[in-house]
Amino acid sequence: VIESKAGDHRGGHFHKQNQEAFFVVQGAFRLSVSMNEEQETHKFQKGDMFSIPAYVKHSFDFAEDTILVSMYSGGVELADGSMDIYTQ
Repeated sequence: VIESKAGDHRGGHFHKQNQEAFFVVQGAFRLSVSMNEEQETHKFQKGDMFSIPAYVKHSFDFAEDTILVSMYSGGVELADGSMDIYTQ
């Protein structure tokens, strides 16, 4: 469960081994996604659900206080103790 306040910015990373899915419990935000040279922006609000494939960089800009449920296909903490979170 991720809680963010209006005006917060989060993310700016991608996962190599995980697909990530989100369900918006409360609030609203803008999601920016990019891969290679392509970039898209989407708006989500309470009740929406979406997924982000591996290797897609994602960041969130929260318009309202928001609660998200985040689900990973395999988990970001890897067996060797490293994290499946990359910024470049």
